[in-house]
Amino acid sequence: QDGREIASPATSAMMMSIPDVASVLVSSEEPSYPIDHVFDDRNGPGGTRWVAGEVGEQTIILAFDHPQRPTEGES
Repeated sequence: QDGREIASPATSAMMMSIPDVASVLVSSEEPSYPIDHVFDDRNGPGGTRWVAGEVGEQTIILAFDHPQRPTEGES
């Protein structure tokens, strides 16, 4: 480990499929570990993950195709 923090993949409890409703932009990524892995539901041992291409703080931008109303949990 080189000091970089690793983001956990999304859980199946997500209420919407982010890649279906938004463009995802990230400040850096390792080519073998793209940001797309965060949204693929393959988590746990042997799962996929996103890894930043540079050490330090990273920025992830979700640019939604249409306005979204934030909610907490499922109804």
